[in-house]
Amino acid sequence: MIPREERRKPASGPGEQVFLSCRSQPGIKTGHHNLPDREETPEGFKRCLDSLCQITPPTALIFDEKFSLCIVQQHLARCGILAPEHDSLVGCDPDSTIL
Repeated sequence: MIPREERRKPASGPGEQVFLSCRSQPGIKTGHHNLPDREETPEGFKRCLDSLCQITPPTALIFDEKFSLCIVQQHLARCGILAPEHDSLVGCDPDSTIL
């Protein structure tokens, strides 16, 4: 999950806390890669994505803003990771264009 800074600091928001709790309940070890800290700039976002793909590419990425999905999809494609074939991308904000 890659939320904006206000959802991570000074503490994780309610949705982020539930996400981490659900991950840890079946015995999955959680860490900074599950809720990474990042600089709120385009370069910081790119560094965050690059760091998540260094060892093992993620199987799913969750964002709090859907406009990030296109950016992430293009970035991952440049790294040889295709969504939705190799990775799931999920945007959590409501879409005002859908009734």
